Amino acid sequence: MSHTVHKLALVPTGIHTVLMPLTFEMLHCDYQHGKVAFWYRCAENPPMEERVLAFVGTGGAAPGPDEAEHIGTVLLHNGSLVLHAFLKRR
Repeated sequence: MSHTVHKLALVPTGIHTVLMPLTFEMLHCDYQHGKVAFWYRCAENPPMEERVLAFVGTGGAAPGPDEAEHIGTVLLHNGSLVLHAFLKRR
């Protein structure tokens, strides 16, 4: 089966509902062009589903491991703001 790499770019605030493949591998998370970008690998033309992604600042209330998977951390404003991205489990 052939795979491709995709990018999801989001404004780094609050909670987002995103369309993601049912199965994927998270490759990297970084700040690019004013947004937080997530690169992931998945099969070509995968079945998709809506998922909830939330950004939480260091020291903020974070979901538990049974609620959401940590998918990346990004540093903003020269490292003075650190955001952690969580993808809600199905």
